[in-house]
Amino acid sequence: MRWILVCLLNLAVFASAQVVLRPDGRSLSDEEKRYNDSILAGNQENRPADSLKIYNPRIGDYNYWTTKKSKRVLDTILNIDNFYKQNVYQQDLFDKQQFPNLGQALNPLSPVDISDNLQLLPLGKSSMYMKEEDIKYYDVKTPITEFILENGLKEGQFLSTTFAHNVHSRWNYAIQYRYLKSQGRYLNSLANNSNFVFSTNYKSKNNRYHLHANFVTHDLNNQENAGLTYESIIDFITDNPNFSNRERMYINMQSAQSLFDERRIHLDHQFGLLSFNKSNDSIASDNFPIYLKHELNYKHQAFQYLERGRESYYDSDVLEGARSNRKKFDELENKVSLGYQWSDRITVEGGLLHQMKELYFDENLALENYTIPASIKENRIGLQAKLNFDWSESIDLNADAFYTTGEHFGDQYQLNANIRLSPFAGYLLEGGLKLNSSMPSLNYFAHQSFYEDFNSYNPNFENQNTQELYAELSSQKIGLSVFGKILNQNNPVYIDSNFQVQQLEGASNYFSIGAREHYRFGKFGIDAQAQYQKVLDNDHILPLPSILARGTVYYNTWEFKNHAHIQTGLTLRYYSKFNSREFFPIMNEFVLQGENAREIGNYPQLDLFFNMRVDRMRFYIRGENLNSFFQRGEYFSTPLQPARDFKIQVGIHWFLFS
Repeated sequence: MRWILVCLLNLAVFASAQVVLRPDGRSLSDEEKRYNDSILAGNQENRPADSLKIYNPRIGDYNYWTTKKSKRVLDTILNIDNFYKQNVYQQDLFDKQQFPNLGQALNPLSPVDISDNLQLLPLGKSSMYMKEEDIKYYDVKTPITEFILENGLKEGQFLSTTFAHNVHSRWNYAIQYRYLKSQGRYLNSLANNSNFVFSTNYKSKNNRYHLHANFVTHDLNNQENAGLTYESIIDFITDNPNFSNRERMYINMQSAQSLFDERRIHLDHQFGLLSFNKSNDSIASDNFPIYLKHELNYKHQAFQYLERGRESYYDSDVLEGARSNRKKFDELENKVSLGYQWSDRITVEGGLLHQMKELYFDENLALENYTIPASIKENRIGLQAKLNFDWSESIDLNADAFYTTGEHFGDQYQLNANIRLSPFAGYLLEGGLKLNSSMPSLNYFAHQSFYEDFNSYNPNFENQNTQELYAELSSQKIGLSVFGKILNQNNPVYIDSNFQVQQLEGASNYFSIGAREHYRFGKFGIDAQAQYQKVLDNDHILPLPSILARGTVYYNTWEFKNHAHIQTGLTLRYYSKFNSREFFPIMNEFVLQGENAREIGNYPQLDLFFNMRVDRMRFYIRGENLNSFFQRGEYFSTPLQPARDFKIQVGIHWFLFS
């Protein structure tokens, strides 16, 4: 409640000082241009002469960037892409299936990126997790506040507020706080998640010194019920009227809970070594093309699973002591590199890196055949390199790579290369290659549990090797994009139906192809996306639906003398049947089904939405899963977890400029 009051106070202060901005440097339709022109802060020609010059900033004066994305203008418009990301996860959920409550795990409907394996983060906690490349740095002419509010499920709410301010033209700081509390309709499914971000960037007056830094915290807490009992699944499928109140349904676990906590620091700064001062040189005198760069990353993670009562769902002996397990992970990384930058077109970096990684538990755990040590610690050294080549608007090449070696986690390497070409006006071709070799997730490497059968220690696992090739061709003229991916995984790691961590001695190959079309005729629009995918070898360890599809039909208009931009329509989402994995709360990972496997999918989910933008406030209202009224008992997120019943989701997204 205290955070809500603080945010409301910020809203009141900045709303009173709000100025109206006009988009600049963005590709807008004629209607959008007309709308934005109509909200200018008065007609400057009719103002009386005054010695005071009034500065009227434009939307192009408000920018942000990340470590993976270049500087771009703050996006305040209303469009379908923004609508798809208007959820508590703040991401497009095309290839993910939501659980019945907000803030829970997301069931992946396509392969998961495993490029950052050597950390503790479980897949079940990654849905609300902000990676380093998600952290935004800002450059704003006046202070801004971004405010997002959505209702939770049954009780609770989601709140995200961001404040960014330039102390002066070369120094900015930003503060973000996100909080979600959602009770859910089923027993023991409360989600209570929060994270805090502080970021800052600075450059010296002569452009010689640059700094980016952030501090991030995560507290991701979930009650875990492991789904419904077999009897309640039957009651759900048959639409037993005695259980229309979902709290009456029987769940598998009454008192389980999982907690993930993280504190991390990132700092990267560079110092120019040499400068070219000749006026006829192509490099400006305030640029330093040769520079020394240092990057520091510190991370502390902790995962805990506990049961406050005696649960009997899992068939395993229980060790003596408290029904609680906790493991932690610390990482300290330093990178030093020498770089060369020619104008804004070419950047080359190369250097050394050192990592200290430690995975540790409360104590040693001696079992019948092996012992899980209390601590696994190692120092790793390696090399790194980076290349950015932006020769013109039609050619853009980016690549980065690293190699590290250590005693316990072996050798690790990674290469990411991406190229963007514009062979013809209005067409864009983007493709890339990803190579990765590393130990499996530390969640698989070692795990201690008070359930005797669910302990694991796998120091002899081989590296998981992945090779990925992807491409996308898009056209702004016809609103069409075609994309595809080929993925090869050698020695993939998975959890079998007996809840044991296993490694496949072989390869699993995957390919996908899809297309997206966005077509507008008058005030009506259609956005359609479809993807076909298939696992070619060893598909039993990576069950996925063959078809993913989503279609949106909407009506788009400006009303109230062009002061309100309105979009309303229907979204249909579908994926084909498949033997989905189950969720395993003890490790917060997904596991294969057993003998009585049951398919999910082949259920078209229909949503009705109404979106409206007034000035810089976007208002959303959705009626989710409308067809649950007449297709009862057919929608699931995992074999033991029903998907969300019909829900009215309301949210606002408000930018305040002062």
